[in-house]
Formats: sequence, C-alpha cells, structure tokens
Amino acid sequence: MLSGGVNFAVHFIAWQRFDPLAYGRDPEVRVYGWLFLGGSLFVALSLLWTQAYASFGESLRHSAFQVASILISTGFGTATFGEWPRHIPLTLIILSFIGGCIGSTAGGMKVLRILLMTRQGVQQLFHLAHPRAQISLKIGGRPVDQDTQFSIWGFAVLYTSVSLLLTLGMMALGLDFISAVGAVVATINLLGPGLGEVAASFATVDDAVKWLSVFAMLVGRLEVFTR
Repeated sequence: MLSGGVNFAVHFIAWQRFDPLAYGRDPEVRVYGWLFLGGSLFVALSLLWTQAYASFGESLRHSAFQVASILISTGFGTATFGEWPRHIPLTLIILSFIGGCIGSTAGGMKVLRILLMTRQGVQQLFHLAHPRAQISLKIGGRPVDQDTQFSIWGFAVLYTSVSLLLTLGMMALGLDFISAVGAVVATINLLGPGLGEVAASFATVDDAVKWLSVFAMLVGRLEVFTR
C-alpha cells in the first residue's frame, strides 16, 4: 500500500537508475514516510493506553495497517476505526486530508501541497520578524515560483470550502454531524470507511445522500479542479 502512495516518477527514477536512495532524496517521500511512522506510532500508543487491544504489538499491527490504508485511500481495514477512542478517528481524518504524494494513486490534498503551505507559513512568520529579508521558497533545492504558491493556496481553499459545503448538504439531507463528516471524508478523500451511520457502508442512507456522495467522489478524484 505504501508504495502506491509514492510519486510514480520517483519509482521510475529509482528503478531506471537502480538507485533505491532516490526515495530518501525526495523531500515529499521523506515527509510521507514520517507521516506514516508518526501516525502509526501515535495511534498504536493511543490504542494501548485506552486498552483497546491487549498488547503493543497488536495495537501497532492494527494502527499501521489503518494508517497506511487511509493515507493511500485503499479502503481496506482490519478494524472499524470509528469505534476506536474519539481522538483516533480525528487523527485518521486529518491524515486522510493529507493523503499520499503528488503523482500517486492516493487521494487527499497530497503531501507536497501540505509541505509547501507549511513552509510558506513558516516563511511568513520569519518575515514578520525580519521584514527586509529576501528568502525564496524551495523544495528539494529548487525554488517554487509565486504562481505555483498561489495555485496551491487556491486549491486548499477550494478543497476546504467544497468539503464544508458537502458536509452541510449531507446534514440537510438528514445525516447527523458525525455521519455527515464521515461521509464527506470517506468520499472526497476517496477513503472508503466513514464514521457514524456510514462507518461500514452507505447502504442505509437516503438516495439523495448517495448521489451527493457520488459527486463528492468525482470531485475528490479530480482534485476539485483539473489543471
């Protein structure tokens, strides 16, 4: 599953040059790997702390599988994460909005966009303290132009706005808040399992909810807008 969330261009370079270290040199893949490791460890410790499972090994097995599945949008699961302690589903929802790498099969906003927005935020904080500083935003040693930066922020605003509107629509069609959020997360992020009434499937919801979910899945696969 994790390999499916890596940019296929990185796979191509690594295989063409017989250079597995190419994965480690790519900044997006490194962040993606740390997200998986950090998310898996946090969820495993949370499961162990709340006594959801008897041992750390069992907790880690379930958490690693679920975190990988959610980052890559496979829809597989070894447990219904909606039944885990409340902060864990929220953690997994956040990871689903991040998703995998650009140029992969994963859904979500993609790691590279989140990385760039984070660095832009840090850069703006630095400018507040040093207004005369001239610093260019770089990824992997390459500068990122202003048009690309504006495009990423525009994408993030649209993605968030569409998600909120879809949640509002789901609630207007009769779903409770938790189920509405779960339905939107499951569809726009191409996640699979949701929360509440849609934790296992969409079989019991109204047909209008299903059609709105179809629209959300199309929007998620197109990443809000084509470019």
